[in-house]
Amino acid sequence: MLAGPLTSSILFAIARGVPPASITAATGLTLAHLADPAVRLPERHMPAIWRLMQAMFPNEPVSLEMAAAAPLSVLGAVAHAAQFAETIRGGVRLFVRYQLLFSPSLRVTLHEGPEETRLAYFHPQDAEDGGHASEVALGLGARFSREVLEADAPLLVGVEFAHTPFAPLEAYRDFFRAPVRFEAPRNTLILRSDRLDGPLPRRNPLMLRHICNHLDLARAALEGVDCHPSVVEVRAAAQANGERYEYSTDALATRLGVGLRSLQRQLQAIGTTAHAVIDEVREANAHQLLRDPRLSLADVAFLLGYATENSFRRAFKRWTGRPPRQVA
Repeated sequence: MLAGPLTSSILFAIARGVPPASITAATGLTLAHLADPAVRLPERHMPAIWRLMQAMFPNEPVSLEMAAAAPLSVLGAVAHAAQFAETIRGGVRLFVRYQLLFSPSLRVTLHEGPEETRLAYFHPQDAEDGGHASEVALGLGARFSREVLEADAPLLVGVEFAHTPFAPLEAYRDFFRAPVRFEAPRNTLILRSDRLDGPLPRRNPLMLRHICNHLDLARAALEGVDCHPSVVEVRAAAQANGERYEYSTDALATRLGVGLRSLQRQLQAIGTTAHAVIDEVREANAHQLLRDPRLSLADVAFLLGYATENSFRRAFKRWTGRPPRQVA
């Protein structure tokens, strides 16, 4: 991936006219966090970005606009590999095979039938952002099918969304160039099965094998760990403890009902630690507490579990590059 989904959404929001100060107020993130586009910012901020855009641009197809404006390169190496597959079916299957590289929480399933093949998409944050991110994802998928996979006949024959529409139905039909149904059981791209075995114009077994070798290495570093529900529970447990101003690793392990060493081994396998997970929660809570004029810096430091105000100042500058009061 050239940039994480959150980074791409924030850049689009700014281009659309959302003031950076509003983004900082909603998420605690600043433009400094976007300085390195290779860094994937935490997905937990995504719903706040889309709720902000929905509030500023009601009844406008902002998610479809992002799907139309974003370069297909945001789909990263998986999309690059797909164009070298032998057939359209092989290209589609790569998105299922390497879904973990897009998001640890993403679930993509392929249901192949004699007439229709359904590529279903689910992300737990759909319930928090109302379905905006799923519209972007399916919109990019539809564009990829048109611009890369199609040859001489339409591949996409229908789209289904689990949510209600954000804009007039004509906007969806014009974008997808196919019937669109809302309040369906799941988010789905519906493809013509009889087109899937058509050859791709850029098919190249050597290129495909080379790229997939790299994708396999990246997936192996994450597979079976970061996508495992227990890791989601670790993050949720840290947030729950943060609501009670408990930020110790022991308290985190206790809430999860596991030993601290076991927890550390699990998180170490995905390149992080319990301290890092807790730090994410502390940073988010710090931004909220600093907006409360009744609290002094000493109060905020105490509520975040720091022994001294100076300890909090150093931590905050490490997170954001600025002193606390410059962000408040």
